[in-house]
Amino acid sequence: MVSYQRISGCVESVSPDTPRKGFLVSAETWGGLVGALIGAPALPGARCRGRSHLFDEANPGETPEVVQARHKQAIGLCSRCPAAAPCLAYVESQPARRRPTGIVAGRLYRTPTARTAQP
Repeated sequence: MVSYQRISGCVESVSPDTPRKGFLVSAETWGGLVGALIGAPALPGARCRGRSHLFDEANPGETPEVVQARHKQAIGLCSRCPAAAPCLAYVESQPARRRPTGIVAGRLYRTPTARTAQP
């Protein structure tokens, strides 16, 4: 059974078959989120603050045109951002599996895909 944790001011474990309101993530994802924040630079003046929705990867049901428009705005913000250099240095210092996805420091980072085993 997979355990989930709620992100909304408090964290609780719930059964995946229990209907709940709120944003639920798997324990593995929660660990990844916390791990990504530990050691992340402060990035004063970062233009992405308060605009995280522009930088995210495509959401389910979102058209490619909408994603492209969001990402274009995000890349434009990054191009004028005083924190771009330390942001890029930080993300590039992370192993690929720990890097955030979406637009980071003006570049698109996609969710790593599992490789299929070769016979």
